This record gives sequence, C-alpha cells and structure tokens, in this order.
Amino acid sequence: MKYECFYLKNDVFREDKTTKVLSAPVEEKVPEMTLIELLRSKPEDITEKKQGHISSFNFNKKVFTSGVWSELSKIARGLFIDNEDGSIVARGFDKFFNYRERSFNNDEWLKEHLKFPVVGYKKYNGFLGILAFDKKDDKFLFCTKSLVDGDYSKFFREIFENQHKNEADDYWKQLANQMVNGNFCLVFEVIDPVNDPHIVEYAKPELILLDAIYLEPTFRHTSYTVLKDIGNAFNFKVKEIGCMLPDWDALKKKIDALGDYKNTVGIEGYVFEDQNNYHFKLKGEWYNFWKAMRGVKQSLGAGHRVSTSKFITPFSNDVYGFMTKLGREKLHDWSIIEVRNAFEKEYTSEL
Repeated sequence: MKYECFYLKNDVFREDKTTKVLSAPVEEKVPEMTLIELLRSKPEDITEKKQGHISSFNFNKKVFTSGVWSELSKIARGLFIDNEDGSIVARGFDKFFNYRERSFNNDEWLKEHLKFPVVGYKKYNGFLGILAFDKKDDKFLFCTKSLVDGDYSKFFREIFENQHKNEADDYWKQLANQMVNGNFCLVFEVIDPVNDPHIVEYAKPELILLDAIYLEPTFRHTSYTVLKDIGNAFNFKVKEIGCMLPDWDALKKKIDALGDYKNTVGIEGYVFEDQNNYHFKLKGEWYNFWKAMRGVKQSLGAGHRVSTSKFITPFSNDVYGFMTKLGREKLHDWSIIEVRNAFEKEYTSEL
C-alpha cells in the first residue's frame, strides 16, 4: 500500500482575548508529507507508542493543559497507524470540547455557526474502546486511546467476547468483512463497573456502539441510520438519541436543563452534533457534583485536609459531613458510588 499524501491546514486554536470568538484560521501551504511524517514532526505535542507494526498517536499533556490545539493534535486521539505502510488501522473521534470550554463554544459562536437541527446523544460513563481489524495479521484489535494490549484493552476484549460467545460460527468473519470492505472501525463506550467504576452506577458490564468511523485522516463517520443497521446486524447496543433540537432556542433550553441537579440524576450528560458534524459536549449538574465529591473523598481518604469554603449549599455540606463521619479507611476503600449510595440511605436533603 502506498503512503497517502495530503495538505493540512495550519489551524491553531487559541483564545482571542479581545473578541472572545474563534479567530479566523490561517491556511498555510505546508510541504507534502504523509500523515505519519506530519505526526512525527511534532514530538513536542504528539506522543507515539510503537506496538509492533502499529503505532498509536495521541496529543500529550502539554497540549491538553495549555489549551492550544492544532488540526494535527486534534486528530491525534486514539489514532493507530501501520508504521510500515502508513495506513490508518484504527481511529477515534477528533478532540472536541465542552460547552463554553473554548471561546468558539460560547453561546454567540454556537448560535451563529451551528447548522440545525442539532441531535443530542446520551453520553455514557465508561472508557473508549475501538474495535479494528488488522489485515496484516488477520485479527481483530481491541484498542483503547493509546494501546492495543493494555489492561483496559483486555477488559474491552473480555466484555465483547463474553457478550458474543453464542454467535453463529461465521459471525466474526462477517464482521471482519463488513469492516474491511467498508473501511471503518467501530467505536464503543466500554462500561465496566467491576474494573473501572466511574460516577454513574451500572448493574453490569455493557458495550455501547457510538460510531463507525472511516479509516481516513479527516474525520468522517456513517449516518445514524447506518449505525443502527450495523448494530442490528451484529447485536450491538447503539447509542441513544436523547433529543432532536430544531433551533437555537430549543438547544439553549436543553443546555439550561442540564444545569439542574434533579433533571440530570443518573446521567453523565450529552454529546451534541449539528448537521455539519460539529460536536460539543455538556455534562449534567448531578454528574459534575458527584465528580467533584469524588475528589473530596479521595483527599479525605488519603488523610489530606479539604477546604470547606467550596461547600456553599446545605446539600454539599451534608455530603461532606457524611464523608467525615465515614472515616478515612472507608473513604479510601469505597468508590464514590458506594459513598453516594450510603449517603442516600441516610439523608433526604435537597439542593
């Protein structure tokens, strides 16, 4: 297979301190390079991990903390490339941002640039799993954001194989053919309450099919209708559409509702997508509150002092007081889900 050559826009996303909107990108013609050469040319921003003939590429902590993103670093997120022939083996979503996380995700910018209707997909609380097929080794790959053989890759594989252990003999062959002929990988939310509990409580391990993403440098995915067809054909649970929002007023109403604790109990939030495939996300108040309290739990469980100035509501004070009564040992050993369940049995306070 030949290397693919292409031009990359030199878009660097920085905050415009004056206007608070996205600065116009400057398109600069760069030397013709392969994708893997471009990625390797930015070691200060992008980390490569070689795993046999496959390399993973991910943006590093410096990019994440600085908030300075280029088109190249946005691509480098769960990106796996054959380091011998340059072909893309697996890829996840481009990096996208929270509501109001960047200047171009504020109300003014979104209202002007979004193409309606906007779809709101339920956001699940697990970790990213990418199912790909390695044609060179003739096998499936169970990838996380950076590894094909790490612990979380094994958790992903075990859940997948357990859920599909009773499939027909040709199930795996048909799945491989569909993925190879369609030139896509499958991206899942991996929910593993045993090995990887988060904030939302789940009764059992689950896999949610989030997207079928084409193995191309520029992000492109199948339609939701095609995704549902794939799910039906191969017995995958597909992400749910939570809302269809026809205009800005409907979207803003949904955004405001996600800021209410009672309206968001038990969910992480939503991923919004417009008709031009622009994505942004917003987490609900219930999730944000308990994620923050998880940090408090971890600090107290490690024996550290916690400033009480952040607890400005009776509800948050009740939770904090309950944690201090539990004691350091339980806080160290229990998950935030266990702490929350114990709290809810004892308290009926409201925000």
